[in-house]
Amino acid sequence: MFNTKDEVGGKQAIRQAVAQLVDRKALAHDVYAGTVLPLYSVVPAGVVGHNTAFFDKYGEPDVAKAKKILTDAHISTPVKLTMTWSRSRAGAAELEAVKKQLDASGLFQVTVQQENDWNTFLANWSNDSYQSYLIGWTPDYVDADDYISPLVVNGGAFHNNYDNAQISNKLVPESIKMTDRTGAGAYAQIQNILADAVPMVPLYQNKSFYVYKNGVTGVDTTVDNTSRFRFWLIGRNKK
Repeated sequence: MFNTKDEVGGKQAIRQAVAQLVDRKALAHDVYAGTVLPLYSVVPAGVVGHNTAFFDKYGEPDVAKAKKILTDAHISTPVKLTMTWSRSRAGAAELEAVKKQLDASGLFQVTVQQENDWNTFLANWSNDSYQSYLIGWTPDYVDADDYISPLVVNGGAFHNNYDNAQISNKLVPESIKMTDRTGAGAYAQIQNILADAVPMVPLYQNKSFYVYKNGVTGVDTTVDNTSRFRFWLIGRNKK
């Protein structure tokens, strides 16, 4: 997440350059040992309305393209950027991997810092104390809107100060009225706007693993993208 009011995080070209350099595949492989999937939009794969807006715009990590973004915006390099985290599934390894990727380009000089106290972390992202910060999102329900409205409308739940009038005043109000939740046009447009503005860089989405022994039935029908386990569907073969 970027603080879009910050002197550094507030520059769209800097945010775009970060998006151009981040190697999600390496992050998923090297840090998470393949237990997560690279994520190329705020709406994850498996949720109706998902697209790959960040990949479509930036493609694979490319130093030359990132350099051009910064040069065209007359931004001197290396850009000094501080990334803050408090809780992470992989601890410091996640942002250290991102730091290594950005620093290796020669375009960034990244400092990673941890805020040990969670309540302080919450307060500081709310009062614009961070340039960028690592945070995860778990939806209340599985719908594309629950990955959009809480994160980007009027600055979102993480107070990154980003607001796009077209998203907040037109596309979101229109999309939540749709009975057909595919909402392909509106959701694709929102995701494409966010990939260009880059108020945040989506990194990965979790995978789920379910293990069961021979003779146990129903596991394949009890789980889906809601992540709700319907235990009453699980049974055992009778001998």
